Amino acid sequence: TSKAKELVAGLDKRNAQKSATMTKTQKENEVLKAEMVEKLEKGKGYLAVEIASVMGFSTSKASALAGQLVKSGKATVADVKVKGKGIQKSYTILDEPIEVDDIAE
Repeated sequence: TSKAKELVAGLDKRNAQKSATMTKTQKENEVLKAEMVEKLEKGKGYLAVEIASVMGFSTSKASALAGQLVKSGKATVADVKVKGKGIQKSYTILDEPIEVDDIAE
Protein backbone atom coordinates (compact mmCIF):
# COMPACT_ATOMS: atom_id res chain seq x y z
CA THR A 1 0.00 0.00 0.00
CA SER A 2 2.98 2.30 -0.21
CA LYS A 3 1.97 2.72 -3.85
CA ALA A 4 -1.47 3.95 -2.71
CA LYS A 5 0.15 6.39 -0.27
CA GLU A 6 2.35 7.74 -3.09
CA LEU A 7 -0.69 8.19 -5.33
CA VAL A 8 -2.62 10.01 -2.58
CA ALA A 9 0.38 12.24 -1.86
CA GLY A 10 0.66 13.06 -5.57
CA LEU A 11 -3.05 13.90 -5.78
CA ASP A 12 -2.81 16.08 -2.68
CA LYS A 13 0.14 17.96 -4.17
CA ARG A 14 -1.67 18.48 -7.50
CA ASN A 15 -4.85 19.67 -5.76
CA ALA A 16 -2.89 22.12 -3.60
CA GLN A 17 -1.30 23.61 -6.73
CA LYS A 18 -4.68 23.89 -8.47
CA SER A 19 -6.34 25.64 -5.53
CA ALA A 20 -3.46 28.11 -5.27
CA THR A 21 -3.92 29.43 -8.79
CA MET A 22 -6.94 31.16 -10.25
CA THR A 23 -8.36 30.31 -13.65
CA LYS A 24 -8.86 32.95 -16.33
CA THR A 25 -12.63 32.98 -15.60
CA GLN A 26 -12.06 33.34 -11.85
CA LYS A 27 -9.79 36.33 -12.49
CA GLU A 28 -12.40 37.90 -14.78
CA ASN A 29 -15.10 37.32 -12.15
CA GLU A 30 -13.01 39.04 -9.48
CA VAL A 31 -12.89 42.12 -11.71
CA LEU A 32 -16.66 41.94 -12.31
CA LYS A 33 -17.38 41.62 -8.58
CA ALA A 34 -15.22 44.66 -7.87
CA GLU A 35 -17.14 46.58 -10.54
CA MET A 36 -20.44 45.46 -8.98
CA VAL A 37 -19.37 46.78 -5.58
CA GLU A 38 -18.31 50.04 -7.24
CA LYS A 39 -21.38 50.59 -9.45
CA LEU A 40 -24.26 49.41 -7.26
CA GLU A 41 -25.67 51.77 -4.65
CA LYS A 42 -24.66 50.69 -1.15
CA GLY A 43 -27.50 49.71 1.18
CA LYS A 44 -30.04 49.27 -1.63
CA GLY A 45 -31.50 45.85 -2.39
CA TYR A 46 -31.19 44.59 -5.97
CA LEU A 47 -32.73 41.55 -7.62
CA ALA A 48 -30.36 39.54 -9.83
CA VAL A 49 -32.22 40.77 -12.91
CA GLU A 50 -31.60 44.39 -11.84
CA ILE A 51 -27.91 43.71 -11.24
CA ALA A 52 -27.70 42.08 -14.67
CA SER A 53 -29.32 45.13 -16.27
CA VAL A 54 -26.94 47.57 -14.59
CA MET A 55 -23.84 45.47 -15.21
CA GLY A 56 -24.64 44.22 -18.71
CA PHE A 57 -24.40 40.47 -18.19
CA SER A 58 -26.83 37.57 -17.70
CA THR A 59 -29.14 37.21 -14.71
CA SER A 60 -27.59 33.86 -13.83
CA LYS A 61 -24.08 35.37 -13.80
CA ALA A 62 -25.36 38.29 -11.69
CA SER A 63 -26.91 35.87 -9.22
CA ALA A 64 -23.76 33.73 -9.01
CA LEU A 65 -21.43 36.71 -8.52
CA ALA A 66 -23.77 38.33 -5.98
CA GLY A 67 -23.82 35.04 -4.07
CA GLN A 68 -20.02 35.07 -4.02
CA LEU A 69 -20.08 38.62 -2.65
CA VAL A 70 -22.42 37.42 0.12
CA LYS A 71 -20.05 34.55 0.98
CA SER A 72 -17.13 36.98 1.12
CA GLY A 73 -19.01 39.36 3.45
CA LYS A 74 -19.32 42.23 0.97
CA ALA A 75 -23.08 41.87 0.51
CA THR A 76 -26.15 40.45 2.21
CA VAL A 77 -29.07 38.51 0.77
CA ALA A 78 -32.73 38.40 1.74
CA ASP A 79 -35.83 36.77 0.31
CA VAL A 80 -38.36 39.29 -0.99
CA LYS A 81 -41.81 38.78 -2.46
CA VAL A 82 -42.09 40.11 -6.01
CA LYS A 83 -45.59 40.54 -7.41
CA GLY A 84 -46.23 38.01 -10.14
CA LYS A 85 -42.85 36.33 -9.63
CA GLY A 86 -43.03 34.93 -6.09
CA ILE A 87 -40.08 34.91 -3.71
CA GLN A 88 -36.76 36.13 -5.10
CA LYS A 89 -33.40 37.00 -3.58
CA SER A 90 -32.48 40.62 -3.01
CA TYR A 91 -28.77 41.42 -2.74
CA THR A 92 -27.50 44.45 -0.84
CA ILE A 93 -23.93 45.73 -1.18
CA LEU A 94 -22.56 46.73 2.22
CA ASP A 95 -20.74 49.97 3.04
CA GLU A 96 -18.24 47.99 5.08
CA PRO A 97 -17.55 44.26 4.58
CA ILE A 98 -18.49 42.01 7.47
CA GLU A 99 -16.46 39.16 8.84
CA VAL A 100 -17.47 35.96 7.10
CA ASP A 101 -17.46 34.15 10.47
CA ASP A 102 -20.24 36.53 11.60
CA ILE A 103 -22.62 35.30 8.89
CA ALA A 104 -25.13 32.83 10.26
CA GLU A 105 -25.36 29.71 8.15
